[in-house]
Amino acid sequence: MNEKNRKIIIFLLLIASIIWASFNFHSSTPKTEIANNQDATRIIAPSKQQVSSGGLINIEKKEKEKWGHNPFKKPTTNYSPAPQNYQNFNWQLSGIIYNQQSPIAIINNKPKRTGETINEAKIIKIYKNKVILQHNGKQMTLTVNKG
Repeated sequence: MNEKNRKIIIFLLLIASIIWASFNFHSSTPKTEIANNQDATRIIAPSKQQVSSGGLINIEKKEKEKWGHNPFKKPTTNYSPAPQNYQNFNWQLSGIIYNQQSPIAIINNKPKRTGETINEAKIIKIYKNKVILQHNGKQMTLTVNKG
């Protein structure tokens, strides 16, 4: 590579870096607006309605939150308590090993087949993605949770 080609490449890289910087580095000055066709400018501030409607972050509310609060955590919802018949029982389906002859459901980390019982509930049917249990004459469906 000769001297002339090297200078051309360096010049083109310089131009490319200036263009890249102009699109990626923005100034941190606030937006301004010219009022009444005069040279004076004023800072555009959000209205209280914009802040309270959730469109913008309410700084005052965020300042009152305790340090270390996770801003990405979704608020928890209150769930109704479990029916009285099922309060003492917990059935968790972790997986299904399915074949037509003898499917196996893994409930509470124990492998179970159709007809067997777990926590006083009888396994009625095992499908590819769900299990039907019967407890005190009532049927319930367990599904595999993703995750």
